Amino acid sequence: MRYNGMPKQTWFVAVTPQVFKQICLSKLGSFSHTYFTIKTPEDSFVVINSNDLIEIEYSEFIINIKRLRRNGIKN
Repeated sequence: MRYNGMPKQTWFVAVTPQVFKQICLSKLGSFSHTYFTIKTPEDSFVVINSNDLIEIEYSEFIINIKRLRRNGIKN
C-alpha cells in the first residue's frame, strides 16, 4: 500500500500478527517507523513500513515462517 507523496521505494506492508512476531524475532534492530495493528471482528493484521523489512535476517525469517505453515498456524 502506498499514499501520494510517499518516498519512492517505500510502501506499507500488512501482515498477520504471527508473521509480525517472526519479523520481530528476525529483526536485527528496533523498528525505525511506527507500526500499528488493525483488528476487525473476523481478523487482525499489523501494518509496517517496508523500510523496516530491510534489516531482518531473511534466512531465519523464512525458516520460521515455513515452520508456522507446517504446524498449521495461519500466517
